[in-house]
Amino acid sequence: MANETTIASGTIVRGSIEGTGNLVVAGHVEGEIQLAGDVTIESGGLVGANVRAARIVVRGAVRGDLSADEAIFLEEGARVVGDVRAGRIAIGRGALVRGYVETTGQAGSTPREAKPAAA
Repeated sequence: MANETTIASGTIVRGSIEGTGNLVVAGHVEGEIQLAGDVTIESGGLVGANVRAARIVVRGAVRGDLSADEAIFLEEGARVVGDVRAGRIAIGRGALVRGYVETTGQAGSTPREAKPAAA
């Protein structure tokens, strides 16, 4: 199991965060986040910079671009002002995105070759 760090509600972090573990943001982060693990931004959480991780789950607010190696999940109540890029992107009912949304096709299995149609 990967290490997990939590930035608690009421806590403000100013500066870049880099690492290999997982991060849960329930407070406020003003600085870029770049992790090899997962990033979860809880409903009261706010990130004011770009986020890059393996997987990103947003229930709170982000002012910056999101980029994930595998997947991004914008759940109910998520608010993102910035571009969103990942192999898979799920946008739940009630989530808001103001920016460009792009699936890169890198996550999951490679596409299967099309079989020729029978004559």
